[in-house]
Amino acid sequence: MRGRFLRAVIDSADAGRNPDGVPIADATITLTPSVEWVRHATADPPVMIQLRPIQARTDAYGHIVSPADGAPGVRVVATDDSKLTPTNFTYRVKVTGAGVALPEWSIVAPAGAMVDLASSAPVPPNPGAEIARWVAVVRQVEGLRDQVASLAAQVQPVKGDPGQPGADSTVPGPPGTSARIAGATVVGLAAGAAPTVVAGGTETDRTFEFGIPAGAPGAPGAPGAPGAPGAPGTTTWSGITDKPSTFAPTIGTTASTAAAGNHTHTTGIPGTAISSGTISAARLPAATDTTVGAVELATTTETTTGTDTVRAVTPAGVKAVTDSLLPRAEHDPHAVLRRHVQMMLGAAAVSCVRVVGAGSSTMSGGGASEPGISVAGVVGRALQDAARSVGIPGYNPVWSHANRAQATTGGIHVVNSAVPGSTASNYLTATTRPQAGALNPLLVIHIVGSNDWSSNVNPTTYRSQLLTVINAIDAASTGPVKPMHLLVHQFPRLDLTNPTYTWEQYGAQMQSLAREHPDRIAYLDASQAFDRAAITAGNPYGGLLMEPDQIHTRDMGHRILAGTIVDALGLRPRDPRGTQYETVDLLNRADGAVGNNWTAYGGVTWTLTGGVLAPSAGGSLMRQVWVPDIDVAAEVTLSDTATAGVIFRGADDSNRWSLVMGTNDVALWRTEAGSSTQIATANVANPAGTRHIVRATVLGGRVRGYVDGRCLVDHTMTSTDLSASRSRSMVGVRAPQNGTPRFHRFAAQSLTE
Repeated sequence: MRGRFLRAVIDSADAGRNPDGVPIADATITLTPSVEWVRHATADPPVMIQLRPIQARTDAYGHIVSPADGAPGVRVVATDDSKLTPTNFTYRVKVTGAGVALPEWSIVAPAGAMVDLASSAPVPPNPGAEIARWVAVVRQVEGLRDQVASLAAQVQPVKGDPGQPGADSTVPGPPGTSARIAGATVVGLAAGAAPTVVAGGTETDRTFEFGIPAGAPGAPGAPGAPGAPGAPGTTTWSGITDKPSTFAPTIGTTASTAAAGNHTHTTGIPGTAISSGTISAARLPAATDTTVGAVELATTTETTTGTDTVRAVTPAGVKAVTDSLLPRAEHDPHAVLRRHVQMMLGAAAVSCVRVVGAGSSTMSGGGASEPGISVAGVVGRALQDAARSVGIPGYNPVWSHANRAQATTGGIHVVNSAVPGSTASNYLTATTRPQAGALNPLLVIHIVGSNDWSSNVNPTTYRSQLLTVINAIDAASTGPVKPMHLLVHQFPRLDLTNPTYTWEQYGAQMQSLAREHPDRIAYLDASQAFDRAAITAGNPYGGLLMEPDQIHTRDMGHRILAGTIVDALGLRPRDPRGTQYETVDLLNRADGAVGNNWTAYGGVTWTLTGGVLAPSAGGSLMRQVWVPDIDVAAEVTLSDTATAGVIFRGADDSNRWSLVMGTNDVALWRTEAGSSTQIATANVANPAGTRHIVRATVLGGRVRGYVDGRCLVDHTMTSTDLSASRSRSMVGVRAPQNGTPRFHRFAAQSLTE
């Protein structure tokens, strides 16, 4: 149904002299069905539908719209739907509010039709006429009335023949008296009988008796629970009753098969032979890696000396047998670790959760241009980002071991206790081990071993020293939950020419500790990420990751190493809808002009230098991510005059949304057909020369803008803006004015409800 309502008023100061038509806004249109209940008998199962009054309103233009979303017109249940009983009912229309006093009227709503209320509303029947003409007409009508009365007095009534029955009315009668079901009973009928319904009671309090024929027999019920076990039977031959005293012999056809005579059965295999654990004595077939059979467990002495070659005397021997007989299940080596991390994130919502980083120069940040780009910085930020998703605002710094006492507020705190140049024997000393444990950390990340390798430390000794540190931390921890230890086998140093041991031998020792203590130690081979990049001595690409000393890694190497740890901790989400999940990090590219699916607008050149992105002038840089609901962020440094921000819901530089910050504010902008409008703004100090994170999230029509973790803009799009932007899915960065804004990082990921 649709319709428009105007109010005619005196002409205003506009062109022409005609009266003005002013839309009647905020009037209420109530559509009340003439019946309250209808039955949909053909539905499966049948259903009763209650028809309630429907209320619409008029918008600023006088049009009838839905109050929920402002969409034009309203839809109602068709009055002539043949699937409904009764059918051919009506709606009573009532218009109220906004100074409207329109008489009520009834309408029908045929299925699939558009009913215009302005066309069906009643108007006064008298069109108006001059007084003189009206008087003449009245006199003429009165004369005709007198003539008809005179003729009627002379006519004698005559009863005619009955007429033909009239056609069925299509106008429903008034609603009947409401009734309620006062009671209902069910009686059983014989199988095959027809169902019955007997109505009773009064007009307003009805009762029903339903007769239901018996159905076919149901399926047999499930078996009952097993009964209690009987008393144990005898275990001796003499205890068996009613047994024959002798057994008939088997008579063979040759002298070698059997001899005639009776055999008295006395005993079987001696119990001592079975309890001895010897397969041959128990007359059982021995298991091998290809044959099913019995497996003997060797004693400690036999395992050490290997004197019994029949038995599976080593763990490897037992594994060979079980592997041949049992299917191998998929195993996630980090499942326990990830569950532990999820527990940590939950605890961070209500308390201080500490993570300790321990190791040598790589964990301490050697080779990183700044602490935030180091392994500890990136992993700490990922943990804090995950904690923020459960309600922890802001970020905590990475504390040094000396400043560990400052890690006291809520959320995730990372304490970096690493010591450059250390080995497994001294990366945490007899003094610092209990200090680290006294922090009651829930996670300890160990990255150590590079200096052990260069010093030719025996891998077995290295393993023992690692376990000593782990046990000391656990012993000093007094919290309700002991820490989880993640042993990270990092990238190999490239300066060694002829080491005594291989780098893999040290990783194998870490892995063996994790296998022996899976509930508190996890292992991560992060060296594989560097192997896949073919980073070896002399490789020209090694310069992108390794420092000239061939020992320490640069920023990109720290990010690769941190990324493998973040994945192991389960902190890198995936979009459950199956749409593209996009992460773009501008630091993972060589110096030079930006390409790789990025589009620059406004004739601006965007250049990467040392991992920092900068434009030649004001402009936009965008790329496609294929999803409209997005979380997009950039790490930016402003100059005194520069502004910079992020782009989302973009089609091109003329049609986009952006969140832009200056040194004193942040603003939300909408650009349509090249025309930009400021939608919202907030004052906030963003000092020049300091890194800031500007972030925007858009989910449906809701846009939120953040600076350094604080939500400063919260805007809901109009239906027009939502409709226009919903199909756009480009993201990017923007420098609206000249200046030298520098972008250090950029990332985008899809959002879901």
